[in-house]
Amino acid sequence: MKKTALFLLVIIAPLFTSAASASDLSITREGSFNAKNLVVIQKAGTNIFARAVWGDSFIRITLLTSTSTKVEKAYGESARVDDISEGDTLDVDGVLANGAGTIIVKAQTIKDYALVRDRKVLSGTVLDTNTNAFVFTLLGKNKATTTVQLSASTMITKGKRTIEFSDIRVGDRINMVEGMYDYPTNTLTVSKIDIYQDQKIFAPRVFEGILLSTSSSLPATIMLAIGTKGMKEYHEYAVYLSGDTVVYNKAKKKTELSRFVVGDTVRIFGAIRLTNLNEIDAEVIRTMAF
Repeated sequence: MKKTALFLLVIIAPLFTSAASASDLSITREGSFNAKNLVVIQKAGTNIFARAVWGDSFIRITLLTSTSTKVEKAYGESARVDDISEGDTLDVDGVLANGAGTIIVKAQTIKDYALVRDRKVLSGTVLDTNTNAFVFTLLGKNKATTTVQLSASTMITKGKRTIEFSDIRVGDRINMVEGMYDYPTNTLTVSKIDIYQDQKIFAPRVFEGILLSTSSSLPATIMLAIGTKGMKEYHEYAVYLSGDTVVYNKAKKKTELSRFVVGDTVRIFGAIRLTNLNEIDAEVIRTMAF
């Protein structure tokens, strides 16, 4: 029977004060190398100088990497040798290389447990918001929740508009949120967010309101207050009238815009602009005053 194991270096936990950080080495007769919990001491180009440690005792190990070396982050995502830093803890598989006085390994796979962040793109629904902290909770697939952290530079778009964090509402559907995800804290620090915009609000329709400003001729921009019955609550809109906008009186006869007076009730037929919900392009304007 062929023997496969030449020797096995295993340090028993009770002999050391910090069993959790103790390394575990295995080298087969054929020179296959496996190690857990190696500590990176230094990097030089593509070479990594590490130690297998057991309390105050250690063995120096040199890891030779190449373009074929596969590097993984702590949770399985792909990484690069350049991502590995001094002090990181590694699991390594490879084969022994020629050398004496130290263990030299041609690394085939490396798993770096210090790399716990990865770029992610998520979608879902806004579950709650914290305006003061610039944070909201995203309810995603399988009812999984993620804390989404924004910054002053985060770009937030909703349809064709760029909006502020204060415009985000509970229940908003997030088409895409992209950023750097931190596994231990379940937090996605984002660079941009795309929020679903219902296109129905941009369909042309009739609006009625109180004229806040007017003009003597076309084209013109006027201000209109549109709100609830009795105008106890209203919202101001900028209404853009082009040279082709039809101007009617109450009887739907053509008239002049100069006859309109601030305070008149008017109706317009038009569409809210895709880029600004406070602006309307009017095809028709009609006064209800005369």
